[in-house]
Amino acid sequence: MRTETIVESRKALLDLSDSQAEDLRRLGRQLASDKHWWGHSYKSAQTRKVIRCELKQPGRYFVRVRDAIGVIGLADLQIAVRPKIPLRHFLFLIKHSARLPRNAENDAELEPDKHFFLLVARWFVSACEDTLRKELARDYQHTTADLAVARGRVHTLTTTRALLAGRPKIRCSFDSFGNDTPLNRLLNHALRAVQRNSEFPDEIRRRAQQAQARFDDVGEYRPSDLYAQCDTRTKHYQHAAALARLVLIGRGTSILHGGSPGNTFLFYTPEAIEDGIRHLLRTALAPDWDVKKKGRRLPGAKRRTLNPDLVFNENKAIGDIKYRVSSGSIERRHMNQITTFATGYKATRGLLVEFGSPEQRDHVRVGDIRIDTVNWNIDHLDPAQSAEDLITDVRNWLSESPKSPQT
Repeated sequence: MRTETIVESRKALLDLSDSQAEDLRRLGRQLASDKHWWGHSYKSAQTRKVIRCELKQPGRYFVRVRDAIGVIGLADLQIAVRPKIPLRHFLFLIKHSARLPRNAENDAELEPDKHFFLLVARWFVSACEDTLRKELARDYQHTTADLAVARGRVHTLTTTRALLAGRPKIRCSFDSFGNDTPLNRLLNHALRAVQRNSEFPDEIRRRAQQAQARFDDVGEYRPSDLYAQCDTRTKHYQHAAALARLVLIGRGTSILHGGSPGNTFLFYTPEAIEDGIRHLLRTALAPDWDVKKKGRRLPGAKRRTLNPDLVFNENKAIGDIKYRVSSGSIERRHMNQITTFATGYKATRGLLVEFGSPEQRDHVRVGDIRIDTVNWNIDHLDPAQSAEDLITDVRNWLSESPKSPQT
């Protein structure tokens, strides 16, 4: 098995066969049309191509995986896609988002031969083992079946037709109490997906098999099971269910409909990074500052909305998070976007949050609106310290008096 490592959103030149190139393009088309993988709120996400594969010369292709990390399996080739920021910082941020349980394991997560899907699979199997220590949740499920003895409500017409046709079966609808619940089917199906991935270590696949053997009398997976919710009685399923969805959604449409390359997992990054930074700021700046993501509809002939990532204290200031390594200056497209946000929210201050050296600062004034930048320090070895530094920078920025137009 040949392995190539590339960085998300960066073009790389790879040796590929024509069939491997076509598989890459097909997977990109599937993911681009899959709203569940993209998430429901990310701005203009479905207009983007996830994977680009362009021929440079026979047998050599430029490959770019946009805004996603993970691994792509193509027959005897594996393409590992690493985040554009250091993995330590990436994992810290997504664990503060809603996309990953806060208590996901950290063991061996920074070893160079580990890709993100393996980490997710390891976290998921461990979460399933923890869930099984508290036993499977059972529930009543409505069932319709042909039985030899009547049970529950009998379907008279269907049963009569069967008897007249020489089939001595009684069609009945009844409630059965057992393990065949949406949450159990969700975990069972994700455990099977882990077992089928030949690239995972035998130890992970064996643990998945042992866990899956505990799911007695659990029926076949249904697409609606992906949205199964935990309640008070099943709250011990919460972490395992969240990771199961990540395992299944990350494999794109192949998990539901078939047809994608095997052993493939891609995790969409921008939404999780933005959510992680927003959660850190909301927690640290409260109660002085309320931080939220709040859309606003614009008046006009057609439906248009503004969706900045950060709204401070009901429109006193706005901000946007760009999951990119800063160039040290505000790009014109970002200046135009934040100016539009500030105008729509009647704010006079806008903030651009990027990644890079904290010394790389820029500001620009557009009319009465001043735009400043702050960076998450990706050079720091401890991401928790980078979080503290960013929080301090944003708090200081919010506390500053607006500068005069001549500044």
